[in-house]
Amino acid sequence: MNVLVFMCDQMQKDALYDECSITPNVDALRKEALTFDKAYAPNAVCSPSRASLMTGVYPSKHGVLFVTHVADDDQAVLRDSYPHWAQLLQEDGYKTGYIGKWHVERTNNLEAYGWEFNAELETDIYREKSGKDEAEINQTAILYENLIGERYVTGDNGYAPFLHYGHVDELPENREMGISGDITREYIRERIDGGDKWCTFVSFREPHDPYISSSEHYEMYKEKEITLTPDYEDDLSGKPGLYSKVAETWKDFSIDEKKEALRHYYASITELDAELGKIVQLLKEKGQYEETIIVILTDHGDNMGAHQLYCKNISAFEKIYNIPLIMRVPGSNVNGMRTKAMVNIVDLFPTILDLCKVESKCKTDGKSFSGLFEDLSLEERFDGSYAQYFGGRFYAMQHVLWKKNMKLVFNGFDYDELYDLDNDPYELNNLAQDKMHEDTYKRLHRQIWQKIKSVGYDKFYQSEYPGVRVGRFGPGVDY
Repeated sequence: MNVLVFMCDQMQKDALYDECSITPNVDALRKEALTFDKAYAPNAVCSPSRASLMTGVYPSKHGVLFVTHVADDDQAVLRDSYPHWAQLLQEDGYKTGYIGKWHVERTNNLEAYGWEFNAELETDIYREKSGKDEAEINQTAILYENLIGERYVTGDNGYAPFLHYGHVDELPENREMGISGDITREYIRERIDGGDKWCTFVSFREPHDPYISSSEHYEMYKEKEITLTPDYEDDLSGKPGLYSKVAETWKDFSIDEKKEALRHYYASITELDAELGKIVQLLKEKGQYEETIIVILTDHGDNMGAHQLYCKNISAFEKIYNIPLIMRVPGSNVNGMRTKAMVNIVDLFPTILDLCKVESKCKTDGKSFSGLFEDLSLEERFDGSYAQYFGGRFYAMQHVLWKKNMKLVFNGFDYDELYDLDNDPYELNNLAQDKMHEDTYKRLHRQIWQKIKSVGYDKFYQSEYPGVRVGRFGPGVDY
């Protein structure tokens, strides 16, 4: 069985699954795939989450705690002690190719991690295949000069203005997105024509901020009415003060401007949908559609104005962590269905290997969910998830635990958060200080300590020293 991984950057699940989004190719695929409603990222930012995808272990193990470009060269370094699933596929005879954004570690030497065809954005092969030089490939450098309808985050108090959204006449075919799509289809065509079994991973920057799309795709949404969910009215009362402090950045954004940001975000998603459609069409033309596992996912989401916040760096809300995951496994009897199984990016390592029937003795933090593609009743075994966050330029540690309908955010910088996602899906009411939920709070705290221990984060688990007792309950709490 071949494998196609189609990865986006900072794709909010609600936006991709929303009926407002124009995604005919994703919609068609979902009718023949399993859609995950409760898939989670192991971290809120790119590099740690991507490294977890490749290694199947949490950031505290693989060592990439922060986005690589915000840390010194001796920090956020990927540990070599954990193999990557691409290496195991390669050992089994797969031809492996990676195209587009990497952002897992700094060397960009993807060949060392199992990707024999390396068309990462900074490689010579990427420039040669595209026929463009580095400046032409860098979409930001081109697009900033020709923006239409742009909105910047205000530059004041010593900060420079920062582009938030805008559109350009340049079509995606002539931008970085289209170049990645072209190289991907060329690589797949070569593998098919060569009679190889293959795994292709294509990774796009979009719809990451700044939210830029072509004018043509923006026009599809220009007159669309955008409905904002209740979390756009969250005044952040009862939430960590850090959230309100950062929300000041966008305090001058009107409701209409927030809707405009969403229109540009949706338009970028529609552009990505077209790239997916071209790849799927190639697979069908080549008779490989029924021989290829297709995985659509992202590394993390984006608040997109909900809770008065944008991006993903501050807060642990569902719009950041609850990611889109769509998987088509040929011959599966659950294709076209949805599942509430709570799976995590770290689970993809053993799952992909299982689906490809590649044996592995690697110990990962993930658990294979390949059985779901035969029997959805197994989703009861996937009733929880976990994430850890360490911050970026400003360090702000969080551990997040989901257990059935409840969610605990163990904050290292402020009081904790507790949400009942069944009764409060938009996370408006923090229950952590509510005495009525004391037992639940204590039980989840015990479980989060157990999870921290089980993933081998021993240095944090040993938090007995009085000066660092930031948890309301410690590792030895009894419940």
